[in-house]
Order: sequence, then structure tokens, then C-alpha cells
Amino acid sequence: MVPDGALSADSLATAYEWFKECAESHSECRSPRKSKFPTRIINVGVEGDEVRLLLSEGTRGDYATLSHCWGDYSPLTTTQSTISQRVKCIPFETLPKTFQHSVVVTRRLGIRYLWIDSLCIIQDSPEDWKEESAKMQDVYAGAIINISADAAANSSVGLSLGKGLGGGQQVGKADGLFCRPISTGTDSSGLSHTPRHAEFQHILSTRAWVLQERILSPRILHFSTFEMTWECHTNIRCECTVQPRKVEGARFWESLSQEVQETFDSRLWTKLVLKYSALRLTRRSDKLNAIAGLAARAAMCWSTSYIAGLWREELPICLLWRVTKKTRNARSADFPSWSWTSVDGTIQCFTQASLEATLVGSVPRLVTVTGIMYDCGTEEPYGTPLEANVYLKGQIAQVTLGTDSRSISLETDGLTEDLAQSSELYLDCVNENSAGAQQYHFLVIVAESVDRKRKLCCLILQLSETTFSNSWGAYRRVGIFLCREAYEHAYRLPKIQAKPGAGYRSLRSKFREEHVVLV
Repeated sequence: MVPDGALSADSLATAYEWFKECAESHSECRSPRKSKFPTRIINVGVEGDEVRLLLSEGTRGDYATLSHCWGDYSPLTTTQSTISQRVKCIPFETLPKTFQHSVVVTRRLGIRYLWIDSLCIIQDSPEDWKEESAKMQDVYAGAIINISADAAANSSVGLSLGKGLGGGQQVGKADGLFCRPISTGTDSSGLSHTPRHAEFQHILSTRAWVLQERILSPRILHFSTFEMTWECHTNIRCECTVQPRKVEGARFWESLSQEVQETFDSRLWTKLVLKYSALRLTRRSDKLNAIAGLAARAAMCWSTSYIAGLWREELPICLLWRVTKKTRNARSADFPSWSWTSVDGTIQCFTQASLEATLVGSVPRLVTVTGIMYDCGTEEPYGTPLEANVYLKGQIAQVTLGTDSRSISLETDGLTEDLAQSSELYLDCVNENSAGAQQYHFLVIVAESVDRKRKLCCLILQLSETTFSNSWGAYRRVGIFLCREAYEHAYRLPKIQAKPGAGYRSLRSKFREEHVVLV
């Protein structure tokens, strides 16, 4: 039986039991000591107390966090003009419904402090927002529990939506209890049982910001459309079943242990990017901010250097990403063109291992990274960069791309070679080639020649208007080109070998070595 209301006495008693069991008996979930509070936190006290904003000043203790969807409704916020008022008192009746319910849940769990982004970050201060958003990994990882408003489209809706049991029958009258046949199917998160199809997604799970909140939080109390559920490192629990379920697969957080790991796990990061890039952002400019907490944690654990969603140690291979499902045509000017954050859509990143599986054998790198200019305006490299250039030295050739993106030819001294057959070309944006046949450049990242079969992975570049004092060519990325087919003649890279004959030159002779700046 599942109580109809998420804030019913029975539901809150169940939530407390789950929380107490996890905090006291789950060895994998127990926190070694109380965490340092975020810069500001809401003191909710106990029932009957006034709610107010607290300037923590290094205080330690247990606190909860709230994950919620802003949606089309502006929640109550803290601004430069209202912060003094918030410190004195936040009248309970002025809180939107989701915030009110979160205060009630926090108190029932025996916790006195709650962190809510709109109230604990000064929303009209870009400086404060930038500083506090960079601390997200500590805020969510340090909380004793996260309250997740999975089904609420905005903060006015609340946590208690009434359980969408679908065909359930009411049992009794006083407590609003319902019963239904056992459902083995779950929603897309794998947490809540649902009478609907398994692809059902709660609105919160579609939001990009929430991914790192869920991954970093040590335990989460979910309020879904169908039932209240529990998620921690040890197990998953729900209201409609008595026995807990084991967590399937290792959570990202488990892979990012507190100790520095010996090797960088590029496969784990590419899986994260694939999932994150498919989620929604209200503001495109938040693309890096919304994943900054995970990036900071990964950089610490893997001892690697972060640059706009990629890793310095993985260059130049990590430049070979592609968009598998485009959601917008225009490229964002907030991010460098060489980063997947500059486009909207689901992103597949290539790694050394995935290229070796796609090609034959090892994948020699034919481009050298000669320098990186990366400046975010702060000591931390996880936000939106002010300047982001990658300096390369490699083999480059001019190409003509046909209007249908299927006609591709290399040109040297009037001689052309069609590369369209048995090759794959991926433009980052739908409108990159909308103006008709255009001149681009191929920059070879990796290549090999085995049994007269040529394998080629290139960036597709276009000259940029940006100029540099050293006369290096400045280019912006527009896509990638992959060629895996056998041709009537072989080529070798990096050595230039041109065979004499009627109008024949090797493919390699059409490339020249050049210093390139990606902007």
C-alpha cells in the first residue's frame, strides 16, 4: 500500500526510517564527519520556528539540499537588496510550495539546515553566482541528504502531487490509501515503479543541472509522480515494495573516490558527456557551469587538467567528437568551436581505445599540441572561458565540400580526388554548409595504412577572422571526417611519396605541414 500524499504522516515516517537506516548502518554511505556549510544556508529549525538565511562563516553540521526545476515560474530568490531581509526572516507563507514542503521534510528528518540555490546564491550578482556555482561539488557531496522534486515542473507545484497509481483502488477512507497490482517496470531513472511505459521520464531528470546533483549527493529522497523512492550507494527503496533493491552498476561517484587514481578513465567521462549533452538547459551559457562540479571532482581524482569539457591529457584525440542528435542549428559563441559545449545535441566522444576498435591496430597521432591558451578569469578552470585557443602543428589540406555534404574533394594544382565514397562526414550544425559548396580544410588527427587500406580521422576546419601576431592560421571547427575504405592506391603518412604518372599524386602530397590555432 502506498499513501496518497507524499507529505502524509505515513510517508514521512517511512522516509525517516530509510534515512536513519542508511545513516546508521550503511558503511558505504556513512559520512566520516560533519561537513562545512556552504557560504549561506537556510536555518529551518524545528516546527514552529522562523525560517531564515544563515551566513555560515565556516560552521560545520548536517544539512539537506533541494533539487528542483525552475521552469517557467520564478521562485523566491535572494538578491543584493533582499539578503539582509532574508537573514532576519523568511516568512514561511512567502515560500513557494515546493520550498515549503522541503522545509517540512527536512524538519521531519531531524535536520535543521537546508540549501536551496535560489535563496542561498545572490541571484543578481554575477560575481557571487560564479563563485558559488564553482562550489557545487562540495555543496551536494557534503550534504547529508538531497531532496529531489522529480515531478514538479516548477517551485509552485510542491512535492506532494498525489500518487498517480493508475487503476489503483482506495482502501479505507481516513488515510487515503490505495492499492494496485505489483508493477515490475520502472521509470527511465530505474527508481520509481510505474504503471506506464518504462521510457517515462520525470521532468527533473531531463534537466542538465540535476545530473551532477544526483551523482554527487550521497543519498537522495525522490518525490515522483507514482511514489516516494530512496537512492543511496547501498540500495534503492520504494513505497510499493518492502525489500530494498541493489544498485545496478557502479555509480559515477563510486568511480571518483577520494583518493587520486593512477589512470584517467576516458571511457567514464565520455559516457557522462553522452548522457549530459542530451539533457536540457534553460540558458545555453550554463553548459559548462552545470557540469563544473563533476569536472572538478574528476580533475581532483584523476589528477588531470580540464579545458572546456575536454581533458588536456587526451589531446588531440578528444577533439574528435561528433553530434549524433542535433537540437539547434546555431553554434554558441560562448564556447570555443573545438569544444562540444559550443553546439547543442547528443555528443559522442572518441577516445584512444574507441579509435583503435574502429580502425585497425594502433592509431598514431599525426598532430602535435604545441600550446594551449585557456583563461576562465578565475583560478578554477571549470566555468565559461574568456579565452580558449589550442595551438597545433600538423598536416592540413584544402577541400571542397559539396552542397549535399556528400561530394568531398581534395585539390592540388588542379588535380582532385573524391573522398566521398565509403567515408563518414559529420557537420556540427545543420546549417554549417547551407551556403552551397564551400572551401574547408582537413586537419589530420590520426591515420594509418594497412594492407593498402587507408584509415583517416580529420577535423573539418574553416578559416576564422581571428588574427594572431605570429601569422599562424586561425581556424574554427565545423565537423569531423572519417575515412575507412580501401582505394586503388595506398598512401603513407607522414612521409610524402608522390608517384610519377598521368595526373597521379598520392593523397599525402595534397597535405602540407602548418601551424594551426583552433579558436
